[in-house]
Amino acid sequence: MFGFDAYSFAIAGLVAAASPLLIHLFNRRRFRQVEWAAMDFLRKAIERQKRILHLRDWLLLILRMSALICLGVALARPWISGGSAWATSFFVVAGLVGVAGMAAMVINQGFKARAVAATVSLFSLFSILGLWWSLGAGNTGGAGLASSLNPVHAILILDNSRSMGAGVISGTRWDAARKSSLEFLSSLPPGSRATVLPLAGSSDSWPTDPFRSMDDARQAIEQIRVADTIGSPRLAAELALEASRTSTDLPVKRVVIFSDLQGALWKDATLKERFEELADVQIVPCGTADSGNVHIASLVIEDGLISVETPARIIARIEAGADQAPTTVYARLLADRTEVANQVIPLLPNQQYEAEFFWSYDGQVDPERPQWVELTLEISSETPEADLLLADNRRTILAPVLTAVPIVFVDQWGEQANSAKGQIGETEALQHLLAPRSTSEFAHRPLYQVIRRRIDELDQETLAQARCVVIAGIERPGVATQLLLEYVRQGGPLLICAGGEFDPRGWMEDAWLDGEGLLPLPLETEFIGTTPEESPNQLMPFAITSESLNSELFQVEGEDPQAIKSLFESVLFFKAVKANASQESIDAILQSVQQRLAFKAGLGSGSSADQQSRLPAAQSANWWNWRAPITPLRQELQKLTELKRTEHDQSPQNQIQQKPTELTQPSAPQSRNLLASPQQFKTQIDERLSQLARRETPQVLARYSTDNLPFLIERQVEDGRVLFCTSGITSDWNLIRLSPAMFMYHRLLTQMASQSLPQRNFEAGSRIQWLAPTTSDSLLLKRPEGSVNVVSVEALSSDVYGYIVRRPVMSGLYEFQSQGSDASADPAPEASTSGDDSQTGNQSTASGTEKRAIYSVAVSAPAIESSLETLPTDELAELVASTRVRVLAAGEKPLLTGGSHRGQSLWQLAIGLMIASLLLEMFVASRRTVSGRKGAQP
Repeated sequence: MFGFDAYSFAIAGLVAAASPLLIHLFNRRRFRQVEWAAMDFLRKAIERQKRILHLRDWLLLILRMSALICLGVALARPWISGGSAWATSFFVVAGLVGVAGMAAMVINQGFKARAVAATVSLFSLFSILGLWWSLGAGNTGGAGLASSLNPVHAILILDNSRSMGAGVISGTRWDAARKSSLEFLSSLPPGSRATVLPLAGSSDSWPTDPFRSMDDARQAIEQIRVADTIGSPRLAAELALEASRTSTDLPVKRVVIFSDLQGALWKDATLKERFEELADVQIVPCGTADSGNVHIASLVIEDGLISVETPARIIARIEAGADQAPTTVYARLLADRTEVANQVIPLLPNQQYEAEFFWSYDGQVDPERPQWVELTLEISSETPEADLLLADNRRTILAPVLTAVPIVFVDQWGEQANSAKGQIGETEALQHLLAPRSTSEFAHRPLYQVIRRRIDELDQETLAQARCVVIAGIERPGVATQLLLEYVRQGGPLLICAGGEFDPRGWMEDAWLDGEGLLPLPLETEFIGTTPEESPNQLMPFAITSESLNSELFQVEGEDPQAIKSLFESVLFFKAVKANASQESIDAILQSVQQRLAFKAGLGSGSSADQQSRLPAAQSANWWNWRAPITPLRQELQKLTELKRTEHDQSPQNQIQQKPTELTQPSAPQSRNLLASPQQFKTQIDERLSQLARRETPQVLARYSTDNLPFLIERQVEDGRVLFCTSGITSDWNLIRLSPAMFMYHRLLTQMASQSLPQRNFEAGSRIQWLAPTTSDSLLLKRPEGSVNVVSVEALSSDVYGYIVRRPVMSGLYEFQSQGSDASADPAPEASTSGDDSQTGNQSTASGTEKRAIYSVAVSAPAIESSLETLPTDELAELVASTRVRVLAAGEKPLLTGGSHRGQSLWQLAIGLMIASLLLEMFVASRRTVSGRKGAQP
């Protein structure tokens, strides 16, 4: 629809357009018509020119009225809101018809002609008003007040993600965004306010309220730095919506997003839904479309652990962009900031190269805790134009170095195993796989410490030190079920395998516990197939289907996925246990889990008395040494408890008993749900409980070719993890011990053991928390960019305290340093009760006093930010497909009147039409004068 910056000029133009009509009517009333017989002869003489003269008068009146209307419209500075071409055309045509109808109504002499002209004029007028009102002109807020003169609330969202740091000699994408945003600030009319928000966040706290002064807004833009986090359009829409609600005194909102339109993030089919709540959005593309880039996509340690006895294999994936020239990359690996290896790598466009580095640790390691080593990979490109983003040429991780990883193996024989006597336990093949035995005195000591036990020899002391537990070939767990269940619930990883004397009936009786036990799925009493020893003449071997091997467990970096799958297809299985993976079994498990979690969160009785008796002991009785004190599950249960308490406090009975001051100053949880009804509280609690219960849904990782029955099943049990293999390992249930497919067990056990270590490597933007030794100590946090600030102890839960880095936006090493100069102070504990702590060995200086890093974490940027391909503006416009959002072309400046308002140059067209109307009016009037003079000559 049409809109105007100044309505008064448009109204004045319409009023002035009535003056030619009044003059015409006034001239007609100055003369009296008198019937004269002699004029009849003259009337016949001019009868042929009457129609021509009548048409000229009509045309002159229309031209004079149009000139005045165009002058008023030009002064009113019109614009078009929305992208409806038919509505715009209707306004123009209806306006011309209305002007022509008024002129015809005045010029025509007959009553019928005047009535028809009046009807046409009124119809055109009411049609314009009706359509104008239906398209939203009646709404006087938001976009309806668009003007280049009225003050506005400008919301500037600047994409400062890592990809914005890419650029050429002329400048980076961030430079273009900063320049464009400063120019837009300068165009704001007096009285306007601006909110400036960095899309990828900032290391410091950032205000969300609008700045009162444009100088403050400019200073804020200058302070924004490119971060190493993701700048997604979803987050941009959320920030814009939140900022638009902060200032209510300025109803006109102008949201402008400055971004490089990174294709990996902005090619989102849900963009239209994300921006539909915003009244007016302009998306400004910044920088060039150059996308050549070489970057480090990942840096990992094979198996996640480093042994002091064997060289570590460090794998780095280096990628090249699709639109760039071939180049040579120089890579070097640093351990504790000392170069230990290097490579020269030729790279082609769109190539992924997997570089391997081998390094041996030669330092001292505490046998009871890991030593964390800082590993950094740096690359440089021989061709500068092939690497536009230099920030992703460095990646740092912290790698754990250990002398031994204790793993408990439980089978039929335990320490009494003796191959010479034929006493071979079911875990024997796995023991040799992880810790090969050698009689040579020069052999390397294995990383994994093998602890052998029988099921009746298990005790709490043994499990407390275990990084992982493997049970195989056991007839039934018996009384050890409760002990193993507590171990798993506290976070311990457990692998259960059939084979040997495994009895599915006995395991169901001891370890199923209606879905609350050790088994991920219920077992049937019948087996699949028989062993060669049981039925040598009736063997019916089966295999694993390659279609079911979709888990990451069966995917190896640098190996062909089909080759990996063929390994398992070639392994023959003779006997296995049947696991019931029906939907009914899974639903029963989820219902039981939800009742247990509800009971633990204090949401009512929830579970039965039998289930309550199987719950783990109180928090103080947790004995697994590697258990983290504040786990994600415990955090979610704490939130549910607070939500239930809020519901109770806001009940009508409790609100009557509360004091007025307690009602006017609610606590933080209450304030977020102050208007929630009891039914809404119940819905929120049920949804969160359902989400937590789904975390424990059993997952089938591989299946047999026989009836598609499960081979490997995984299930999360509270903070721990249980995997169940329905066949054996060492016995004649299968031939997997003779196949290269045994690597799966090595990979699986290594992953389970490494996951028991505290997390030291994070992705930029994620939350980092660390357990504090006391509730009063403060530390210095040194960030990768060099800034140092004090961090204080905060509550991680109701009874756990620690330090929090809520959203680290820069990649690199974050070091917690002691504030005092006493370097002999004991290091603070790790985020686990075992004291998995260590010093990094690095000395740093802050405030002129030598500080010791007592705890450090490594933060890496997401690899997606290294993809510099941008989304074309026309494709983005198709994805948005909204009249409220306008995608500007490259180099186009954002408009103060908003993205939904187009045609701001229509005033120039109106001036042109006015001049054309005046010139045409002069031409028609002169032609009429000349004709009159010619007719007066004899």
